[in-house]
Formats: sequence, C-alpha cells, structure tokens
Amino acid sequence: MSYLRFRLAEYRALAAACRSVVFSDDFFPAFQGFLAAALGDTQPDLARRIARFRRYQLGILFEHFKGQTAGPGGPPGPAREPEGGAGCDLTGDELEAVAQASGSFWLPQRFRAAYRTFLVRRLGQAAPDLSRKLAGLSDGQIEWLGQWVQERRKPSA
Repeated sequence: MSYLRFRLAEYRALAAACRSVVFSDDFFPAFQGFLAAALGDTQPDLARRIARFRRYQLGILFEHFKGQTAGPGGPPGPAREPEGGAGCDLTGDELEAVAQASGSFWLPQRFRAAYRTFLVRRLGQAAPDLSRKLAGLSDGQIEWLGQWVQERRKPSA
C-alpha cells in the first residue's frame, strides 16, 4: 500500500485547489503543473514539493482526489457544483477591466481557481478593490465570468 503524508494545512490547500477540477484521465498529464501553479502563492514549499513528485506519487494524489469528487454511484465530477445562474455583481467598467486583464488568457472550466488567481494578481495593483471582489467570487461566479469573457471574444456573425 502506498501513501503520501501532508500536514493538515497542506492537505486543505490541496483540497481547495482540487475543488474545481473535473478528474478525468485526460487531465492527469496537466495535474502536476496545475497544482504547482495553484499552490505557488499560498503554499510555495508544497508547490515545489508537488513539482518534484514522481508519476506514481502524483497518481496516488490524483486518485485520492478523484475519489473525493465522485458522487454516490455516479461518475467523478466537481466537488462543488457551480451555483445555478450565478452571475457576478460587477459593474460594466469592472467587467471591461476583467476582459482587458484576461487578454489571451484562457483555461478550461476545470481551472477556475487558477483563473481567479491570475485575475487577482493581474489587477492587484491597478485595481485593488476589483481584485478583492474577484478573490471573493464563488467558483460558479468565476466560471460565469470566464464564459462571459470567452463569449465577448467571439467575432460577431
């Protein structure tokens, strides 16, 4: 039997990072980089440790959190479903600032935490109030915001 050991704070940070992940086999190759990026600011030592994991260690961690997000009798899915119809309480100017800050940045839905982190950092000095607002958004609101930005980028027909 193989296992990994983490301090409680480390495990909680890992669990929080994995909350928005849809664990599928095609995500496994990106899992290590995702965790290292997601933990880089809050748990830099843990991020470096994860970056040095061997494949089998990463597999243990991946399978653990994959099991944590599987519903009863159902396929694996996100640990927390986005809230239905969850928009953001942002002004038009704030939405425009987010769209501009996003630039060409794009991540699939399962990387909501990384998108939030990116926006908070990017806008931190230029718009600290907006940055704080974005940090407090739920996963569902971040998903909505990301979709809004993506839709805005599509050329008009």
